[in-house]
Amino acid sequence: MNSEIELKFYAPDGCVGELQQILEKFSVLQHEERHLRSVYFDTAERHLKKWRMGLRIRAGDEQNVQTIKTAGRNIGGLHERPEYNQVIEGNHPQLARFEQLSWPDDIELDALEQQLIPIFVTDFSRTTWLVDLDNETLIEVALDCGFLQSGEKQEPIQEIELELVKGDIAQLFYLAGRLTELSGLQLSSSSKAKRGYALADQTPHEQPSLLHFVPLSADMSIPEAFIQSLEYAMHHWQYHQQLYIQSHDLKALIQLKQASMLMHQVFNIYQDVVDFNCPWHAELLWWLRQLSWLEEALSIEKLLDQHGAFIRKLNNRRTLSRQLEDRLKQLPDADDVLKLLSSPRYNRLMVDIVSWLYQGERVSSVQQIELLDFAEQALELSWQELRNSDFGSESISFEQYTRMSGRLRRNLMVGNCLGDLFLAEERDDFRLLWLDILGGVDDLQLLEPIAELIEESDDDDEDIRQVCKWLHRKRESITDAIEFTRIEALARTDYWHRE
Repeated sequence: MNSEIELKFYAPDGCVGELQQILEKFSVLQHEERHLRSVYFDTAERHLKKWRMGLRIRAGDEQNVQTIKTAGRNIGGLHERPEYNQVIEGNHPQLARFEQLSWPDDIELDALEQQLIPIFVTDFSRTTWLVDLDNETLIEVALDCGFLQSGEKQEPIQEIELELVKGDIAQLFYLAGRLTELSGLQLSSSSKAKRGYALADQTPHEQPSLLHFVPLSADMSIPEAFIQSLEYAMHHWQYHQQLYIQSHDLKALIQLKQASMLMHQVFNIYQDVVDFNCPWHAELLWWLRQLSWLEEALSIEKLLDQHGAFIRKLNNRRTLSRQLEDRLKQLPDADDVLKLLSSPRYNRLMVDIVSWLYQGERVSSVQQIELLDFAEQALELSWQELRNSDFGSESISFEQYTRMSGRLRRNLMVGNCLGDLFLAEERDDFRLLWLDILGGVDDLQLLEPIAELIEESDDDDEDIRQVCKWLHRKRESITDAIEFTRIEALARTDYWHRE
């Protein structure tokens, strides 16, 4: 059994020349090209997939090698997992040959083996460079170009993998950082096996998912909870990055931004109880600034949705729609975002985050405190500050709501970080009303592009006056509904107080 540690990138077309130029700056002990064809097996019921196993037979070097990879750790594009290899004769798996592997209880290997069928194939050319680095470290850099196939369906394979053959994991991240100089590179968290199953099973296109609760347990130490929270944010980030690349859906990009904001919020929550040095935090803030336009773009998209149904009662809705479309064209589009996601600066940030998370032992406690006690204190402090703000006033105007939406969103993110430690029913009952308020504030902000167009207009005709009256009614209606919910929310019992 080997423990495989590798970083995976999606590679741009025609990158081999640029990749070679970077690798020429290092000591390359070996360089070769070969063709590899692998058949992945599972049962019709996908038992191996359910057990988080991947089974293949790879043909190459005049021999067949069967391999099983089992569940391991995946942070961003870093994959660390146990791998079992056996040279076999024939082209059907021989499960009994995996003598070191622990199978699930009550499994008859002979029966399981007979149920195995080919699911998909990977067929690609692999160009490898064995790179010699400091601290007696060897890293294999592999460029794979080919395709995945299941039946008549195909998908391209265009990947760069960095595998630690031996030595210092820090050197792996160092080399990865140098490779981010390649334009068009993207750190990937999806394995060939995951993509192959999706192709074979025709998995429906994944949809954006809302930020949920960081999975925590009360017996965790503070540093463990800190790292777990950042890893959760990174997983949400990477999932929605890939989803945006596939769909160009702004809702996926919003969730990517939410994950970035959660990561920043985690630092704020834990900064007084853990000791850490985070050299990439400034770059995280840079990244968040790159997405400052996103909420406006999403608001305009919603206003224009279904041919402007939201503003259909306005006489000049067509003129307004054209103005909104013009404004949307001034904001970054999908090509701009994709260029940013494949930029060297962004990919260096991704590599730095993954490297830092993997080496999380550098994080230590500043004070001795149980996680549950810390969670109570953090939640109490954040919500007390909110209640002492304008949110605790007798009444709030729509301007105050839109101005303070960030504060409420940050408070709810504290709950995303720590809420899993408390009873779900009480927690969800408390949060539901505040989430409704945030939804109302989002509705108010949806009107902002229209308000800005009116402010910029020099016209003073009946159509403009109609829009102003409509805007006033909408704001009043939404604010009244939020106000009703806010009074009820302030009266709710805090869920983090223990008996």
